[in-house]
Formats: sequence, structure tokens, C-alpha cells
Amino acid sequence: MHLRLRRILSTLCVSASFACSGSGDTSVQPTPGPVDAGGTTGLDGAPSPDGGGSQEAGPTVKRLHIQGERVVDDAGKSVRLRGANLKGIDEAGATQLAETLHMNFVRLRLSWEAENRDDADPSAISAAYRAQIDTWIKTLAGHRIWTLIEMRTDDATANEPEIYTPGSAVFTAYQRAWVYLATRFKSQDYIAGYGLLAEPSPDKTPLPDHVGALLDFQRTLMGAITSAAGDAVTPFFVGPAYNYDPLELWNDRYYDGLTAYAGRVVYEVNFLTPKPWIDKGTSIDGSMPSYPTAKVTNYDGLLAVLPGEKYKLPDDSPLVFNARTGRGKADPTPADLVNWNACLSPDFAAWYFARPLAFRAKHHVPLVADQFGASTAAGGQLAYEKDLVTYFEAQDIHWSRWGYNAGEKERRIPDNASVLSFYQTLGAGYPAP
Repeated sequence: MHLRLRRILSTLCVSASFACSGSGDTSVQPTPGPVDAGGTTGLDGAPSPDGGGSQEAGPTVKRLHIQGERVVDDAGKSVRLRGANLKGIDEAGATQLAETLHMNFVRLRLSWEAENRDDADPSAISAAYRAQIDTWIKTLAGHRIWTLIEMRTDDATANEPEIYTPGSAVFTAYQRAWVYLATRFKSQDYIAGYGLLAEPSPDKTPLPDHVGALLDFQRTLMGAITSAAGDAVTPFFVGPAYNYDPLELWNDRYYDGLTAYAGRVVYEVNFLTPKPWIDKGTSIDGSMPSYPTAKVTNYDGLLAVLPGEKYKLPDDSPLVFNARTGRGKADPTPADLVNWNACLSPDFAAWYFARPLAFRAKHHVPLVADQFGASTAAGGQLAYEKDLVTYFEAQDIHWSRWGYNAGEKERRIPDNASVLSFYQTLGAGYPAP
């Protein structure tokens, strides 16, 4: 039997016990599934939940809190989150993060796909993966590193409407996974928050209102975590469509649609541009430019709609930006190249993040740059990353580099001596966790 069909049938069987259909329905009451590493106690030694979701993260559990644009600890002291993206972690890595790099934050991306996904289990997560997650989070907490638990799916699932449709088999299984995680870790210290879906892309589905679909998806999961998992404290980390594109965060709907959880929401955007330079060091014409290019005083060309195009601004800003910078074009024009080069200007970051900063100021919410950085193949890579971190720090933006041990070898910190040295020197100016 094909894997997809098996998952659908398994989900329907499990859904009989854990019904959670309908938009915004938070009545699901799943058990957390088998306990992998903690016996009958939570990871911190506290009693594990019984599946009823009656326990909540409280003052005895170390948590972050939202006060307007500020993130604070339990004592009300401001916390600046500085860190990197992880694909799992071991003791040596956690030690390096905390003691060598002075990073107090990680974005732990969990992959709900392939062998990690088990729709037949009440948790919708395989037993082996649950055990790994337990170990990673316990290890990070032991070094006082704040962990953002952020889940992702495979691209095919993220680009289909079912994941964004409460009541569908896929969404129901995904919600069960989140209820399991929140139930499991609501009593664990140093959980920074729950990242409901890494880089959502409802814009790639046939759904007529991708913003509304994403908000419905986010609200429904927030309700399940709050009600079924019994966690009314831990922050939610969310972002806009188009894979957390900063140019999408002009839309007030992303705030207005989540006001029921005001004071609990952190907004994520990424800085993964210009491509393919950040990945391979190349321009759209195949050349190997270095950062920085000449300063640019006018970036209007990056969002110019040309005659005959059907784009609408600001709604289609990410699409217009990609078109104007030659993204995906086999034969980019000279104008495309001029626009693309502007993205390596030292002033580009201020233009690119103008909308997220305006959104933050208007709605008084925290902002995190959840991914940034470049390959060691990119000319001027460390100057580029230094300028970005300097900008984030000056603008009070929390940040998480891509990656620590995630991504290609050329993007990782421990695998590249120059990058490790750079972040060690940078971290010397920050307090250790």
C-alpha cells in the first residue's frame, strides 16, 4: 500500500479517538503517546501529564514572556535572543554554543516527514524521533539555552492545501503532533516557544485567501496547544506566508487575526537573499561577486511592476521582488542584474526590513530574524554577516543564524574555522547563557 494511503487510513483510525475537526476546534484531547526517555516523569523530573491537558506551564517553569516589543524572563529582565539553527545537538555542540559562542537561543527545526512521521501513533511522531527530541531539548536546557521548537513538513505537504485546512486528515495528524510536543515540554525549562510551521507557503496552494488560510491554521493550533495540551504560557513564534518573507509583513491581518493570543506572539521573518549568492557565491549571471557592492540610494526598482504585468502591490510584493531580481530566470536582463546587485549593498538590509520594523512598531510585538547567513563560497561572506548582525543588534531584532549544524557544510559554524572564529569573537561581547 502506498505510503500516502497508509497515512490517510491510519489517521482516520486514530481520529476516532482524537477528533479535532472544524476550523478553530480545540476540543481534541489526545494522550501524549508513549514516554520515551522520562519514564513516568517529565524531562525535568516533574510528573508527566496524564493526557488530559490539565497542567500548565507556570512560574516554577522557566519561560520567556512578551511585554510589547520586549522579550523578558521570569524576573522581567529583557532578553536578547542570539543563536543559530539546529539539526539536532549533542553535549559537545551545546557546550560550544553556550560557552564558546555565547549563544543563548536556538531554532530547533523538527522535520515532520518520512520516517519521523507516524500517523498511526497518537503523537503522529515516530517513537525513535520522540526519543531524539527528548535528548536534544534536555541537552540544551542543561546549558540554559532557550529552544524554539519549530516544526516543518516536506515541501510537498507544505505546498498542498490540506495542511492549512483544519479538519483534514493531514492537519489533524499535524495538530496531534503539536499537542504531543506541547504536552511533553510545557513543564520543561528553557523552551523559548513553539514555531507552528517553518516557512509556510499557502500562497503555493489553490486556496483563494492564503493569508486567511494561514491565520486559521495558526489559530487552530494555538487553541489546541492552549486547551488540549494545557499550555497557556509558552509563546508562539509565527510568520507570514511566502516562507516568512519580510516583504509580506505589511499586512495588518497577520496581527489582527491573532489578537486572541496577544501578548504571546513573536513574529519571524528571514533574510535569505540574494540567491544563489548566499548558497553558492554566484550571481544570477554566473559571476562571483563580493559583498559589498556600491551603495544604493533608491531601491524602488526592486518592487516595480512593469507594463503588462498583472501583479498587484503590496499584495504580490514577494513575487515582484523575485521577478525584478531575476529569480529563476534562465536569461536575466541587465536591469535584473542591476537590481540583484543592489541586494549586496550595505544599505539593503534597512530597506528589506523596513516593513517588519514598521509592523513591529505599529503592533508592539517582538521580531526575530530566524534565518540569515551565507556560504563560505560567497565573497565577503563574513563582512556580510557582520553587517547583518550589527544591523539586527542596532534595531533590537532577535536573530538565529542559518545554521549551526544545519544545512550544507559550507553554511555551518563548526565545520568552517573562519566562521567559528568570527562568531566566537562576536560572542565574546555577549553574556554567556
